[in-house]
Amino acid sequence: MPSEALMLPCSVFQGFGKTNLATCNSGILVITTCHCLSSLTVTTKAEIQACQLRLHRNDLRIGEKKYRWLACPFPFRGASSGTPIHLTFKPADFLAGKTVIITEGALKAQTLVSLRPKARVIATSGVSCSHAELIEAARTYNVLIAFDADYKTNPVVARQLARLIAAREQDVAAHHLKATTRIVTWQRCKGIDDAILAAVPLETMAILQWISTLDGRPLQEVLRVWQQMGFTLNPVVSKTARSISRIIENDRSNNGE
Repeated sequence: MPSEALMLPCSVFQGFGKTNLATCNSGILVITTCHCLSSLTVTTKAEIQACQLRLHRNDLRIGEKKYRWLACPFPFRGASSGTPIHLTFKPADFLAGKTVIITEGALKAQTLVSLRPKARVIATSGVSCSHAELIEAARTYNVLIAFDADYKTNPVVARQLARLIAAREQDVAAHHLKATTRIVTWQRCKGIDDAILAAVPLETMAILQWISTLDGRPLQEVLRVWQQMGFTLNPVVSKTARSISRIIENDRSNNGE
């Protein structure tokens, strides 16, 4: 069920009344849809989960995020959309053991499908959001994680990506599945949609291969969060194990522990 992305004039947003979109002048309205998932049934109909506005650059204040969920603006007892995931396909029509892509943002997911029609994509609104929901939705599938490439330089993003990888692998093990997890990488561009549009080659990497491409603070954050989550790669590479111990010991020394 495709997401709707519409460029809307300022008069439309006045109709949102007392919501946090009423003060916007223009932007793209993104409707997030998801087929109902549960341990017992998967419905054949998609349901609208939330609406999100991608603000026009002229409406953005310094430091303000470009995406805004449709919600009540009142902090006390206001209605919130949460951070639902978005699916571009019907799980009932897509067999277990096939491959899905996990990325950031419903709009990016739909752009990816428009460029690669055979792709089946699950999207979260951000790298730190809805990991449990992503893992449940992708549980029976092989997964290609295609988060934005800023994890290479941003340790906060690298940490969140590492959290998802570890939690996904631990879930696969807990359910005794044979599903695989790989990471999609590319050069120069930030998002996978931009990379495809620029004809930049995409590469899929196993987890061990992916971690070997990291260095500095991003690598430290990945190893640190994996140790905190009790996640170890199998087989454990001795070099990686030594790196974890060395990083943690250095941190303790620097913090005077």
